[in-house]
Amino acid sequence: MNGSNLDDLQWLQESETRGHDDDPASTAPAAGQRLSFDLLQKFGQSSSAAAGLGSPDHEEIANHDGERLPAEEVVRIAAARIVKFSSHKAGAPSMLQIPFDPALSHLSDEDLRDVELAECLLAAAERVGDKQFNHASALLNLCDSLASKTGNPLQRLGYCLCQALRDRIAREKTMVAGGGGEQPPSPRRFPDLEESLITKSEFAITAMTRGQIPMYQVPHLVAVQAILERVASARQIHVIDLRISNGQQWVALMQGLVSRWSDRTGPPVHLLRVSAVVVSSSVNGTTVADHLASIEETGDRLTKFAESMDVPFRFEIVVMEDGWGFSHDRFGLNLREEALVVYSEYGLRGLMGQPRQAEHVMRVLKQMRPRAMVTIEVEANLNSPNFAHRFVEAMFHYSGVFENIELGMTRDDPNRVVVETVFVGDKISNILACEGEERYMRSVRIGVWRKFFAQFGMVEVEPSEAALHQANLFIEKFSSGHPYTISMDGQSMVLGFKTTPMVCVSTWKFVHLAKLVSNSRDELRVEFY
Repeated sequence: MNGSNLDDLQWLQESETRGHDDDPASTAPAAGQRLSFDLLQKFGQSSSAAAGLGSPDHEEIANHDGERLPAEEVVRIAAARIVKFSSHKAGAPSMLQIPFDPALSHLSDEDLRDVELAECLLAAAERVGDKQFNHASALLNLCDSLASKTGNPLQRLGYCLCQALRDRIAREKTMVAGGGGEQPPSPRRFPDLEESLITKSEFAITAMTRGQIPMYQVPHLVAVQAILERVASARQIHVIDLRISNGQQWVALMQGLVSRWSDRTGPPVHLLRVSAVVVSSSVNGTTVADHLASIEETGDRLTKFAESMDVPFRFEIVVMEDGWGFSHDRFGLNLREEALVVYSEYGLRGLMGQPRQAEHVMRVLKQMRPRAMVTIEVEANLNSPNFAHRFVEAMFHYSGVFENIELGMTRDDPNRVVVETVFVGDKISNILACEGEERYMRSVRIGVWRKFFAQFGMVEVEPSEAALHQANLFIEKFSSGHPYTISMDGQSMVLGFKTTPMVCVSTWKFVHLAKLVSNSRDELRVEFY
């Protein structure tokens, strides 16, 4: 690897955000100004609200003809206000020191409360980052009066962020008191929910949620189309799924394989194999036994669907303790007859905390010679070592996530409460409260993965016009009037919500270099590496 490995991603993902400010000679902000500095980079120049707040005539900020301001825009307004009113003094101001601005005069009472909540959360996060825990706790108490687990998207996000910040305070205090000993586990977000609702319905709830929200559906459409194109002439197909969930994408793959035969655009399928990888040391939020039971449930559902579609199907679970257990012989490869594809949906981010194991997995995958590796990942930098920066990125990204959920699930839907407070809330807490190996939620942007994959001879494959057409059709059908966007970053497709990149879908192929090798009898043969 020539000394370049996954450890470099820490530097790579940071350099992605520094831009022109990575000059060592540039003026670095003082500790108390770090949050405002990050906000200025992230929001100050891109926010339409910031332009209004900074103009001499205090251009009015409209609230879309009486509609609620989206959470994303609320965060932008709060960011712009903190940047503006902290630029005249050292350190970030207290919330009580940020005056009312005439530019906000036309916002509704609800929007004004949301702006106050966002400002308060950002200030609390800065105090946590500076280890001013008493001040941070006081700000979080104020946030409690503005946040709600059943309110609008920003208020529900605020509820989860408050919990995550309190988790971090508790863990850091425990570390100090215990001299750096073992940290306490993150508490369950919503203890008053029945345990059965959380554990027994997880896969049903996530399947239902993803079926209602383009943020989950569109990436599946593009990914499945990419796989179909890479195995267009194959009769036996083997998919290695590095992190299977409810398996909805394999239902779509079966449908596509049946359609190609009925349309006479491809041969019939003799066998579709799905190998679901389970790394027991990476199972979070449940026991390994319960996790395996859920995966088996997914396999049973896929098997029944395959039978209904008359698709020869085999589902296998490959369990390993950690990434070092990843090897060819675990998968029973038959590359003479099978077309192999590797699929990873939100699985790569878990590699960030174990760089040596990640390199091992990638080397083994390359040796397997798959036709393609298809990935779906969060398009956000949630792995910064700077806590304040990580909080800003998380708040901005998850404001879009909560707005997405709002489109697909009503506020009184009990499943929505579980999805947001337990599943999403635990992810937010892991991003913000945990460090070291405990922090498994380490999303980075496609530019970082591109640099890492290049070290293994991987190159991007552009999505076909058919894939992009399907994605656009789905968005138009589902979300007429809703601001989803599709754009390209290099050869990868990025699905956005308003101005926020949300999810990136990319297809990769391994480039194998050939060399001529002679043996003792001067016979030449070709070797690939």
